[in-house]
Amino acid sequence: MGAQAVSFGDRLQAKWHRQLARHLDRDLRPLTGSMPVISFTFDDAPQSAFERGGDIVRAEGGSATYFCSLGLLGAQTEVGRMASLQHLQRAIHQGHELGCHTYDHLDGWRTAQETFMHSIEKNALAFKTLLGVEPPLHFAYPKSGARWPLKRAVSRRFVTCRGGAESLNAKVADLHLLKACFLDQRAGWPLDDLRALIDLNRRQCGWLIFATHDVDPKPTAFGCTPQRLKEVVQHAAQSGALLCTMTQACQAMNLIDVTGAGGRN
Repeated sequence: MGAQAVSFGDRLQAKWHRQLARHLDRDLRPLTGSMPVISFTFDDAPQSAFERGGDIVRAEGGSATYFCSLGLLGAQTEVGRMASLQHLQRAIHQGHELGCHTYDHLDGWRTAQETFMHSIEKNALAFKTLLGVEPPLHFAYPKSGARWPLKRAVSRRFVTCRGGAESLNAKVADLHLLKACFLDQRAGWPLDDLRALIDLNRRQCGWLIFATHDVDPKPTAFGCTPQRLKEVVQHAAQSGALLCTMTQACQAMNLIDVTGAGGRN
């Protein structure tokens, strides 16, 4: 009984956190692009996402965004070996984009706000010192996602912040907490349902953001297989959507003028 009560309480708390974050401190912008947009994003920066994921997106003429925790570079984690600086440099050279995922891959629900914001600043400094580039324009919440007070603080640092919600952004988008759909094994989306979501995005001329971690023939619960990613990317391209980075999507959807910001895409 005790374990069940704690589990039920955790579920209620999670629902409460999500509802507050979803409805407070929003930056709602109308989506006014002339064509549907789909962004493929990879969290944490595992090697497999760079070595397989980006090439799959590029094969269909697109570019991806990698949300990186630079404190994990080269480490072995629950989603596999993390990327090296060379992987990140190659991605930039190929036209992909790098985003922020905190330096230490922190859980926003279980980390003090001051500590969380310090990790963001530390990641920004690492982008400058290790890669010689300006800090990223875009952020994705690691692990549990955003709490409302943290959402307010983080949103001041970035053009967009990405969460989850397993949905697309249609008609309007909250730039402080964009919706995304995870391709991870744990999400359990049937391929036909993913295709249907892509088709819905086409009809609504929306912005659909896909996310995953590792891309491996034997993926972790947080990743997907190369074949699954390939099938989703191919259907996305066939839908007529623009396959682009987060920055390019903002431009295509007339959400915000980010031209010339830090020399990024």
